[in-house]
Amino acid sequence: MAGRKRIAYVPGQAVSSHLTYVAEAPMRGIHRYARCRCSCGAEKDIRLELIRNGQVASCGCVRREMIKRFAGNKQGQSNKPVIGTCLETGEEVQYESMAATERDGFSPPRIRDCCHGKQKSHKGYAWRFALGGTHRAYAENNKEARQ
Repeated sequence: MAGRKRIAYVPGQAVSSHLTYVAEAPMRGIHRYARCRCSCGAEKDIRLELIRNGQVASCGCVRREMIKRFAGNKQGQSNKPVIGTCLETGEEVQYESMAATERDGFSPPRIRDCCHGKQKSHKGYAWRFALGGTHRAYAENNKEARQ
């Protein structure tokens, strides 16, 4: 195409906040690719148009890190207080969050499924959110119990 202006990158040139241009990669179909080195050390072939449009900023490491950092914290549900009732004895155990149940060997995703009615019990306990699932309600409940 005669009317299109090609952008030339120089090896070593930063093309985004995390990517550095290394070399031109082989074309795939009608798309041009650039071999880029990410700040994490990985090299990846990335479509040039995605780099130019700002749609790609890393090799995917930034996205994976964000997912890892916020996994299990969907809409703050792992932070909600929960109560487990033993199916054999009727004894109740309270936790300040679903994530806190892990220290006693429970699985927060299974507890979440119980709280949402997708599963009846987990490890011999029926689970529910404590008092609507607010931290304030949990704190007030514990304050009353201590007095």
